[in-house]
Amino acid sequence: MNYWERHIGDYARDAGHLTMLEHGAYTVLLDRYYSTEQPIPEDQAHRVCRARSKEERAAVDAVLNEFFTLKDGQWVNGRADRELVKAQAKIEAARTNGAKGGRPKGKAEGTEQKPTGLLLGSIGETQDKAHQTPDTIKDISKATPSHPPATADGQRDQPTAGTIPCPYQAIVDAYHQALPGLPTVKLMPAKRQAAMRKLWGWVLSSKKGDGTRRASNRDEALAWVAGYFGHAANSDFLMGRSGRTPEHAGWQCDIDFLLSERGMKIVIEKTQVAA
Repeated sequence: MNYWERHIGDYARDAGHLTMLEHGAYTVLLDRYYSTEQPIPEDQAHRVCRARSKEERAAVDAVLNEFFTLKDGQWVNGRADRELVKAQAKIEAARTNGAKGGRPKGKAEGTEQKPTGLLLGSIGETQDKAHQTPDTIKDISKATPSHPPATADGQRDQPTAGTIPCPYQAIVDAYHQALPGLPTVKLMPAKRQAAMRKLWGWVLSSKKGDGTRRASNRDEALAWVAGYFGHAANSDFLMGRSGRTPEHAGWQCDIDFLLSERGMKIVIEKTQVAA
């Protein structure tokens, strides 16, 4: 494919929280996905995005973990796959019509629509051409806190484990409920949102020690997160109930620490239930 629709309003709503680097990474990945009609090889993701610095690689990883699912060494975007299937159906229909001599004439001679003045290849020029466009945009449903984007017929796809949006507010609510004595979350900077997305994607994609998935849907994932915060509340060290070394004397646990790899390691490795 050499064209895919990008609805500005939907994108701003569902992916507006991304950083500038993440926006760039997401766009490049989708362009590659649609142009090749293939998933992104795991070992080529950084190269595809020309990501060389630590920050650029982190941006690519954040986008992959939020919007894609790793399957057999390939980063798969469920929404893009569905749109590619739809596009192929349109291509076949166009070929069939072409073999029959083209589409039936629906207007008398002299009544054709006048040129729009748009450049060849713009959305207004190409959106009806089967070989250039799927019906909708891309798999941004994982970024919206409410529901996936609507398809062309107005229906919404049911979320899957790989496309469940990160419920930022629900995670914050679970933190406040389980840990009322810790600092209250009042702001949602991009770094904090990225950490939440990373945790959310990990909960939905990882497995426990017995080989079973931690969660396969939104409710299970939220229950795991709530339990995770609950287990943090039982940690004497994190809650400041145990003696601390001088270097930790003034330190206080907060949501940012619990979302970090170090915080997760302390909570998860101290209890088999949380793992």
